[in-house]
Amino acid sequence: MGKLAKKRHLMSLLRAWEISEDSRPFAVYFRAAQALAAHDPKFGELVLQIADMDRGRLERYRETFGEPPAEMTIKAIETVLAQPANALSTLGQFRSAPLGLLGQIKA
Repeated sequence: MGKLAKKRHLMSLLRAWEISEDSRPFAVYFRAAQALAAHDPKFGELVLQIADMDRGRLERYRETFGEPPAEMTIKAIETVLAQPANALSTLGQFRSAPLGLLGQIKA
């Protein structure tokens, strides 16, 4: 019974993290990831890597559009960033960067 209870707690944390991705505010998503990682360090490493990628998306959103509304979900942030018009606006910041050897060629 103890083993089953331990797995039940892990599964409930995992389910809470999954649900928070597309139906809860992004702050709840990150708290759920931290709780899951604290409960199971082995599995938590993978969860934290995924959460770090999502933090990167959140930072890209902040750089492009400013602070997102507090109720915005991670899935909504990902959807906004995936729109082609937004991809072009973020690409503009890289156009002035040198392109390696090609960037050094003078016409």
